[in-house]
Amino acid sequence: YWIVHYDSDAGEAIITGGAPTQTGENGLCKGARGSFFNPNGNGEGLWVFTREAMPSEDRVSALTDKVRELGLDPSVLVRVPQDGCGTFETD
Repeated sequence: YWIVHYDSDAGEAIITGGAPTQTGENGLCKGARGSFFNPNGNGEGLWVFTREAMPSEDRVSALTDKVRELGLDPSVLVRVPQDGCGTFETD
């Protein structure tokens, strides 16, 4: 995995599953082509993490813009609903 963006103060990170090796239709980089198990063609993966379980649309949009700024293809991102997830206590 490659950490391509990390901001501890903002509580956010962008991770790829390795080197993006393909050029998407928009000219930006993405992982290997799709497969049965990975139809979006994001190869080994592309993830956007925040400390919030349910970040605001503005936050998601800003991180998607950051993905583009890094030269990565945000079209392979898949939004994972976090509804119903509990909260966890940390020490």
